[in-house]
Amino acid sequence: DCKHIAAHINEVRPEGTVNEAVQQIAFADRVLLNKLDLVDKGELGAVKTLIQEVNAFAELIECQQSRVPVDKLMDMNAFSMERFQEEIAEYDLEEDAAAEECTDEQCALPAHGHAQHDAPHGHDQHAAPAAAAADHA
Repeated sequence: DCKHIAAHINEVRPEGTVNEAVQQIAFADRVLLNKLDLVDKGELGAVKTLIQEVNAFAELIECQQSRVPVDKLMDMNAFSMERFQEEIAEYDLEEDAAAEECTDEQCALPAHGHAQHDAPHGHDQHAAPAAAAADHA
């Protein structure tokens, strides 16, 4: 709510933890500014500025007692599979992978198909010569 959001946004968290208020605002399409009756115009302006510093693109919707016009929340079309497919098509990942076929004869990366062999043996045999070489270096 408008009265307490600044405290949540500015809350100092221990290293390695997430500030959920900041994260929610950062990823929001719309932010409801509820409980307007608890703040004056100056406080409301400060709250709007603070939220816009986190997410300048989110629509700010003022409301009281959680009353929001339904058209502000429904039929948002915030996610569209068609739009997603158009965006991802730009990257054409399968074509890129085929175009990057490795031709390096010295390459031993299994993902490139070069490290395949038929002789049955333990893979420690591959590591041992490398380890011995490192010891002598």
